[in-house]
Amino acid sequence: MAKVKIQFDNKKAIIRLRATHLFLQGSTALMLEMAQYGVAQIKMRTAAGEDHNNHLFKPYAASTKIFRASTGHPTNKVNLFLTGEMLKSMHGRAVHKKEAKIMFKKTKKPRKQARTKKQDHFLG
Repeated sequence: MAKVKIQFDNKKAIIRLRATHLFLQGSTALMLEMAQYGVAQIKMRTAAGEDHNNHLFKPYAASTKIFRASTGHPTNKVNLFLTGEMLKSMHGRAVHKKEAKIMFKKTKKPRKQARTKKQDHFLG
């Protein structure tokens, strides 16, 4: 059996950990990147028809199926996409060094937007 000797430079590891810790504590650029990543994840999940727990969305109601069929949209896969306004209006921003937010820009349909804001669990 071969023996392996591992050398570990504790001082370098501590310096790197401190630098990483400082970077994570004080980076609005990192917060913006995290928010943008979150938006991308939400859009991909929604397009796949999955909620924040990766469960499939409930099927469309009969009235919704009729409406979607009349406008030429598919009715078999629920992906919450009709005009695309909601997903296009979603964006992320860095609030400060330790906080990022994902939100919706003002749309042409403020009532729908208000309903969506009440359903924050959608964002996961």
